[in-house]
Amino acid sequence: MKYFLSTLGKLLCVLISIACIAFLIYMNINDRTLEQQAADEVAAVNEDAREAEKELAQAEAESKAEALREKEQNDSFYQKLKDGFDVSILVLGDTVANGYGASSQEKTWAKLLEKSIEDNYRVEVTIDNEAILDSGAYASYARVKMMEGKDYDLAVICTGSADNEETLPVYYEALLRAIQSKFRKCSVICVQEYMETENNARNLSILSLANAYNAYSADLFNKMYSDPAPYLQDGGYLNDAGHELYADMIYSVIKSGVDSGTEYMVTQENPINEETEKFDQFLYVPADRFTRSGKQYSMEASVTGIVAFDFAVPPGENSFDVYVDRVKTVSYTVTNTISVPVEHIELVEQEVNASRRIGVIFQSEELAEDFRGMCVTTTD
Repeated sequence: MKYFLSTLGKLLCVLISIACIAFLIYMNINDRTLEQQAADEVAAVNEDAREAEKELAQAEAESKAEALREKEQNDSFYQKLKDGFDVSILVLGDTVANGYGASSQEKTWAKLLEKSIEDNYRVEVTIDNEAILDSGAYASYARVKMMEGKDYDLAVICTGSADNEETLPVYYEALLRAIQSKFRKCSVICVQEYMETENNARNLSILSLANAYNAYSADLFNKMYSDPAPYLQDGGYLNDAGHELYADMIYSVIKSGVDSGTEYMVTQENPINEETEKFDQFLYVPADRFTRSGKQYSMEASVTGIVAFDFAVPPGENSFDVYVDRVKTVSYTVTNTISVPVEHIELVEQEVNASRRIGVIFQSEELAEDFRGMCVTTTD
């Protein structure tokens, strides 16, 4: 009996030990499970927090990007440079604007200006030079009216030396209004060109219009007039030093605008010159709309208004006659002193009133081959 009880006691002790061990194991496993659950819950909370932070950061980044896009859209040319945005510039004008006389393309004032802006403001600058050799303000006006699908932050106008005092204010204002209507938000710099005359009436007209249309002006006339020789070569065209001077003067105007944070301002609504208003209407008729027979182009149409012909002029003297209702109305001779063909937009000096037909006969096949089209400013 004693042996049985002793054995039973030992067995109970073993069972109790096993139970205790099992309980401890269970508790340890349970604790670990609870710890893992707690860790998983903490990890889930942390993951949610990280996702929330990520979404918040993404939302803030998108908000900043949208604010930058909106700022870029609303900035003027000068504000864009101050804020580090890329800019696009349109150059309009004549032989000087085209860069003629520089020893290389890189030394034209437009290229030098581009480099100065990029070096000083660390932005990318795109310059489209649409200047036409030996042209006046009307040609730049027509060029802008013909442009499609592009926008610009700044237009630099360098024209006027080929115009007369009476017509320049009308054509120049027409150009300013064309820029205003064609491009969404384009600031303007008007260059007062050096001209070999003491009569500065044309540049005074340009300055007056620049002020009226909230444009800056770069006065190269007074800068060069007292001593032009260092800046000119034979023939009166700018040399490299002249191009550098133009670039420096225009850049100083731009820097002044950036430093003062110049905003884009809505410009003159109504024309100062009454005659300018008719130039708001513009039609371009390409050459393929005409009937061609050798050196002659003609078109059956009723045309009332101011007319100009767009063509490339080969070197030398080139003549053409304009016919209105089969009657020769006016003859022109255009001289190209450069060794390559150059674009030309020749304005007919009187208002055309064709009831049935308008035509043009060129002196040479070469000139006829390069006829591009007709510009019409309707006045009826």
